[in-house]
Amino acid sequence: MGGIYVIDDMDEQPNWPNGHAEKAQDLVKQLEYREDFHLCKMNWSTGVILMTKIN
Repeated sequence: MGGIYVIDDMDEQPNWPNGHAEKAQDLVKQLEYREDFHLCKMNWSTGVILMTKIN
């Protein structure tokens, strides 16, 4: 089965608590290594990641 995963607010925001930027970066690194998804980072609005599941 396929699927779509969308994450927004991935660009650092001034209201993020201390340490949140590092957590967001770690999440992106983990997602980039997945081989069961295609990942597209978009420099749009506050930062969007679109992932599609590979069948």
